[in-house]
Amino acid sequence: MDFVANALLAIGAAPIMSEEKNELEEFISISNSININIGTLNDAFVENTRRALIIAKNFKKPIVLDPVGCGATKIRTEVSREFIRHVNVVCGNASEIISLYDDNKTKTLGVESQNTTQEAESSVNSLVEKHDITIIVSGATDIIARKGYTRHLSFGSKLMECITGMGCAFSSITAAFCAVEADSFQASLLSSAFYSLCGEQAVQKASCPGSFKYKALSIAGFDGSGGAGIQADLKVFSAFGCYGMTVLTALPVQNTTGVKKCYELPLESIKDQLEAIFEDTMPDVVKVGMLFNSKIVELVAEFLLKYAVKIPIIVDPVMVAKSGNLLLLPEAIETIKKKIIPISTIVTPNLPEGKALTGIGASTKEEMFTVARALLELGSRSILLKGGHLESSSESCDLLVTVDNNHEWLSHHRIITKNTHGTGCTLSAAIASCLALGLDIFDSCRIAKRYLSRALKTAQHQHVGKGIGPVHHFYHLWPTLSKIKEE
Repeated sequence: MDFVANALLAIGAAPIMSEEKNELEEFISISNSININIGTLNDAFVENTRRALIIAKNFKKPIVLDPVGCGATKIRTEVSREFIRHVNVVCGNASEIISLYDDNKTKTLGVESQNTTQEAESSVNSLVEKHDITIIVSGATDIIARKGYTRHLSFGSKLMECITGMGCAFSSITAAFCAVEADSFQASLLSSAFYSLCGEQAVQKASCPGSFKYKALSIAGFDGSGGAGIQADLKVFSAFGCYGMTVLTALPVQNTTGVKKCYELPLESIKDQLEAIFEDTMPDVVKVGMLFNSKIVELVAEFLLKYAVKIPIIVDPVMVAKSGNLLLLPEAIETIKKKIIPISTIVTPNLPEGKALTGIGASTKEEMFTVARALLELGSRSILLKGGHLESSSESCDLLVTVDNNHEWLSHHRIITKNTHGTGCTLSAAIASCLALGLDIFDSCRIAKRYLSRALKTAQHQHVGKGIGPVHHFYHLWPTLSKIKEE
């Protein structure tokens, strides 16, 4: 119902939805058209819809029927055939329309059509002759028919067929057009044409940030306070217009004051999560954060080595929380070096993490070069060594080095604030987002550094919690209410 309401609101219609019998007459009286969707089918719905049909006829309101799943079950077929006698337009897929005429000719699988619109044409002709109505058959080519008229509309996008709920949206939009166009056939033509334009827009936007095309996976720990871990990663992915997904590796109980406790997850549960994502929605980038112990490191590394071929992998070797609590057991450091780093596209350690991985400390920019080169020898294609711990500098300087001997210093003015919770997660997730969007490693790190700097600056004087607060992941988007009102 929410999806249908959104579709109607998007075209400027005002949806009213009800199944309550005491509201039917009042709502129908103020409506310009009626859309009956039999998706939710029970005795109360059938009885109320019968009453609604009588009331709508009395008020001379145009009625559109969406025979959802007609042919899938006997009751849906029977109800659809009963209701069709009282409506002006029927909007369904090929199998639903064929089943309305003769359920022996087809069998639907739920709401999925097993027939082409061409196969439904004879059933369409018989139904419009029998009931004197307009019928829309949605598909790769839409058929719009009434007595003496048949149109085939093949423009638009097949992308629309792949989205759950599109049939419900189509019928509701048809009802909206029936509200302003008295001729149901003309209203149906307008609805189909408009809907096809929606498909064209969807295709155009499908290759832009903000669509579902770019998918980013975070394999990391939990932060119920929302500033770090998978919660921060999802915020960053969204801020960059990527579709975010997660695999939970550990359950730290934390807030802005620190980590209270950390619960280990069964290895099997982590493996199950990984398999569920990769068998269904292949990510364009993988960001690896908190892995907690060596067994989890080995599991994740082996899985990614097998299934994430040619997918960029960003490793943020999370070891210690801002509060000082351990997020990686010391025994796992060697496993990180041998298993995860060699399969990575880029590793993003801070200076203490760089020292833990190489045994080399750094207190100057020159010494950062030494640490970065030592990290490259562990097998990653690039290293972004974060210099935030060089507090003697007024600049926050990070060093990007790559296996082909290129390097670049990324510097921004140091922002003095206590709100630094999740900065490492935020930076690495931003790099991951940029790589998913197709940027190279240098542009990805430049943009991510700029994003983090502005997120820190915006949150500088904000207050979330009693301890180390988060950065502002949506500084460029919030507040959104005024923007929504202006559109």
